[in-house]
Amino acid sequence: MINQRVSLKNQQGAALIVCLVVLLIITVIAASGINNASLQQNMAASIQQKNQTFQASESGIARLLNVIDGDSILLANALNAPTTAINYDNGLSTSTGNIITVTTEINYISTMATDFANSLNADENSTIISGHRFVITGEAWTGSGAKTHIEQGIEYD
Repeated sequence: MINQRVSLKNQQGAALIVCLVVLLIITVIAASGINNASLQQNMAASIQQKNQTFQASESGIARLLNVIDGDSILLANALNAPTTAINYDNGLSTSTGNIITVTTEINYISTMATDFANSLNADENSTIISGHRFVITGEAWTGSGAKTHIEQGIEYD
């Protein structure tokens, strides 16, 4: 018994110091894990918002193409004012409640001429079909700063 008391007196709180060091190491590892999880959550949210703006921009271009297909007045307006963009605003919002602003515009680029053996012209001697090139631009952004800009070229006869 006397030997046990002497060895315990020689310890003088070494177990406490070892436990505190182990607790400190575990705390640092836990804090690092929480920081890493938070960073990954922010990156996932950013990627999701970027994907939503990309899809909204594509949707805006598709809507505008449907409008052009049904009524080519927008193209005629772009032809009459080739230096100005004709804007067509689309109001979209996501199922998660994020407000996404989408704008699309049509820009006239140039006239194209293609030689064919046959022509759609009533003149049988004509072999040139003339058409027009346009660029449709779709842009979408959220209030948090995610933004996507897409351009698609079309040729219209």
